[in-house]
Order: sequence, then C-alpha cells, then structure tokens
Amino acid sequence: MNEKILLVPKGSFRHSEGVQVIDINTLERIYKSAINEGRDIPIDFGHESFIKATAEAAGWGVLRSLEVKQDGIWGMIDWTEGAEEQVRKRMFRYLSPVFTFNPSLSVDGKLHIERLVSLGLTNQPNITAMRPLFNQHPMEEKMDELLTDLLSALDLPIETEPTAVVERVKEAVSHLKTLLPRIAELKTVLDSADDSSNENVLAMALEKIVSIKDAGAIPSPEEVESIKKELAALKEKEVADAVSSAITSGKILPSQKEWANGYAASDPEGFRTFLANSSSLVRMGEIVTGTEIRSASKPVDEIQEKINGLLGISGEVYSSYNS
Repeated sequence: MNEKILLVPKGSFRHSEGVQVIDINTLERIYKSAINEGRDIPIDFGHESFIKATAEAAGWGVLRSLEVKQDGIWGMIDWTEGAEEQVRKRMFRYLSPVFTFNPSLSVDGKLHIERLVSLGLTNQPNITAMRPLFNQHPMEEKMDELLTDLLSALDLPIETEPTAVVERVKEAVSHLKTLLPRIAELKTVLDSADDSSNENVLAMALEKIVSIKDAGAIPSPEEVESIKKELAALKEKEVADAVSSAITSGKILPSQKEWANGYAASDPEGFRTFLANSSSLVRMGEIVTGTEIRSASKPVDEIQEKINGLLGISGEVYSSYNS
C-alpha cells in the first residue's frame, strides 16, 4: 500500500454549511497550507479525534509525497499496523477529508476552503467522489473505471451521482437510435460505402455543406419564400393555360372548368393523359347565336333540300343546327 491515492478530489460537493468548491486554486491553496505547516496529515478512525482527545491514529498522509494533479491532491499514506489490516480486510474503504473554511470569503453559499485539517477513515465519506482505498473486487474496479470514463465522455462533474449518470446514458442511447437512420440516409445521399464509419459519413456531410455554403448556393429564408411564391404562380398559370386550351379545343365543356382546374392542379400528368385520350365534344368556334349562320356550315344541296322537305325542316332550322 505504498502507492499514491486521491486525498482531496477536485469538484463541487454539497455540505450542511453550503457547497465545498474545490477548484484548481483551492487545491493549490490546500497544498501550500500543508507545506507551510510542515507536518504529515493525521488520519483517524471515523473522525474520532474531534470527539476524543485520545483517539488513535489510523495513519498519516506523508507530506513530502503530496502532489497536485488535475483531478485533486494525491499522496501516500503511512498506515498504522491495525489500520492497514482493517483496510485490507475492507472494514474501512474510504477517506473523508476535513477542511477549515473562511466565512468572510465564502460567497453565495460557496465555502472558501483554507486548509486540510485531517482525514477520517470511514465507510460514509462526506464527499461522495472519494475512491475506495484498497482491495476492490475486480468487478468493482471495472465499474469504477467505467463510471470515470462515462463522466468524462458525457462531460459531467466528478461528483455526479451514478443514478444521474445512468439516466444521461439512457438519454444518449435514445438520441443515438434516432440518429442512426439519418446517418444511413446520409450514406445514400452522399453515395458513401456501406462500411463507412459514422464519423466519416458525418465528416463528408459537413464538407458538402461547407462547399455549398462557400459557393453561395444556400438561399436566405426570404429568398426561399420568394421562390415558393414564384413556383406557386407558375404552377397556377400552367393549370389555367392547360384548362383554357382544353376548353378551346373542345376536349371539355366550359361548365367543367372548375373541375378541370382542380384535376390539373392536383395531378398534372393525369390531366394531360386524360386530354390526350379524349376527343372533341363540340366544334368550337362554329356555334353562333340568334339567326346567324355557322361560320363553317356547308351549302344545302338538292338532295338535302328534298330530305328536309319530307321531314318538314326549314332551311333556316337546318342551317342553325347542322354541324
């Protein structure tokens, strides 16, 4: 047990008096205070030294071994024989640091830590981020490593409760499930190989977006709206022209205009097919009103006059209705 262990973790931790803020500046302050005091840091059983003046020491934090790292202050422990045996048997598993605070420098409930007074050997550390001391079960070691990796991957504070980490992982997995089909679509659009990694596909998509943006091909929202209006007007004109042409050519009656407009607008291809397979209903341009003669009527020959006479049809009536 001569390896360095974490004595003071970096992070923010709840306390009955407020929040213990242990940032890099606090770590440096604690370290300098210990160096200035010039003595090893006492370790007792369950903070007994605050209750009994004769409390036995469990060990000492070796002053010369203290080191400030990014995640906290590390150091070696010089255990007493009895304490080392209890730690090896996992009768005690954690260290619980005891600090002094400066009330005058504590703002908004954030406690300003001045120095590390002692460490208590306990199973219920005040700071939940404290790591087990020794002899973890292999599975527990793997779980601790996994938890540390998850905290880093999810960008969560080291003091985050495991249950909160699990919830965040569930959210991340759920979000990933929604993204995977989109990535598959991107592979198709980008003509990417099926075995391309998701990272490569996203990189290709980003490169494509940047190239389009640099080329100035991405219209503004106002331009998009203007284009939509222009397309709608163009479609409306195409429908009107097609229906008008159909009426002029005698493919549909004027009374069918409203129906034809709806048909042509909803299914242009179907409307074109309908017209192509339809014959003219009337000879448009030949029908006149009153007693006017049709513009395209033919002269009545001698045989037709005899037929009209037998049927009692006058020449005027015949001329009006003959097409």
